[in-house]
Amino acid sequence: MLLFSAVCVTAAVAGADQIAPEILSLARIQHKMADELKRLPNYSCMETVDRYTSARGARPKPFDRIRIQVAIVDGRELYSWPGATVFSDQRLPDMVQSGFVGDGDFASMTRNIFIGKTATIRFSGEEQSDGRKLLRYEFRIPQMLSGWTVRLGGSSGVVGAAGSFWADAETYDLVRLQFEAQDLPPFSQDRTIAEDVTYARVHLGESEILLPAAMDLTSESFNGDTHWNHGTFTQCRKYAAESSISFGDEDDLAKAVSGKVEKDDALALPAEIDLHVQLEKAIDCRRAAVGDEVRAMLAKDLKVDRVLFRKGTAVKGIVRKMALQEGNRPYYEVGLEFTGLEGGGRRASFVAQSEQVAAFPGYHKNVVGFGVPNDRRSFGVAYFYVDASMAEVPAGVGLTLVTGTLRTR
Repeated sequence: MLLFSAVCVTAAVAGADQIAPEILSLARIQHKMADELKRLPNYSCMETVDRYTSARGARPKPFDRIRIQVAIVDGRELYSWPGATVFSDQRLPDMVQSGFVGDGDFASMTRNIFIGKTATIRFSGEEQSDGRKLLRYEFRIPQMLSGWTVRLGGSSGVVGAAGSFWADAETYDLVRLQFEAQDLPPFSQDRTIAEDVTYARVHLGESEILLPAAMDLTSESFNGDTHWNHGTFTQCRKYAAESSISFGDEDDLAKAVSGKVEKDDALALPAEIDLHVQLEKAIDCRRAAVGDEVRAMLAKDLKVDRVLFRKGTAVKGIVRKMALQEGNRPYYEVGLEFTGLEGGGRRASFVAQSEQVAAFPGYHKNVVGFGVPNDRRSFGVAYFYVDASMAEVPAGVGLTLVTGTLRTR
């Protein structure tokens, strides 16, 4: 096998007949990918992630499903819950707050390999897949050049990477990228972390762009527990200029891509206000995903000195947790967050803590003796438990919420 640096490989250095075919192919792959990445427009996709987990030696079991809107804007990866009008640079683990979550390191990895050219690459041979010939190359990126950061709590560390990529032997399109972390920091609880990404061409406007189609993120801890996230990317489209982004802890949450500040005319509800909310549509715990919209309405008029919103006003909500916990008596841990009201030409924003959830078949306020996970819990999310044999939060269930101080993050 030939070993070579990916710093400068071009056919102009010598005649094509004096250069090994695999080196010529690499140069063409790199040139093709560099062009793809440079002409990549700002875009957004819906990412659906099915998460699985298993104890040492056991088969992976479903944990939950997450749906998140991902935007790539000027090379930055931004996130929002589906249906939200504002993207944020808040890290994905900070949004989801439970379970095994990754930030999409493959975006920076492709730039390292095909633009920054920090990788040492070795030709590994030809393979056949789905009726087409693929060229496989192995690569290694040293820790000091990778830029791949792993985090645990308040600690973070840069790791190296080693893996492979496959490209079509005729078109030189990237087909698959697989890599594993090297030199994990001492604070890491994982023995291995690996990603596997497949690519496909997608129509964005009038252009056909090469984008990730699916992603598998896996880890194995030192005690033998494993985690597997399988994500797919759909509904990809160009990122509209009028869309809004929030950055950091700035006071103005709504900033357009152009940098202009957009004023939000939503009323901020004061603290200590009771909200009586009723679900309009049942939630199937077996199919619901974190990020799904929750359809609800006000069960009573909302009064603050006067009636602000009438009974029946739409209440904006999302699923923030939907995790299956198995044992002698399996159950779903459910988290619902309600953040806004809209009706009668008016809007209101709020953060509210659950005061009460009306009982329904299979409902449990607490689960005793089943080792409830100690995941971080967010203020403003109503948490409760549903027996897996029922697996549904039915329409008509009422929740009493009490508003708190509205926070900007």
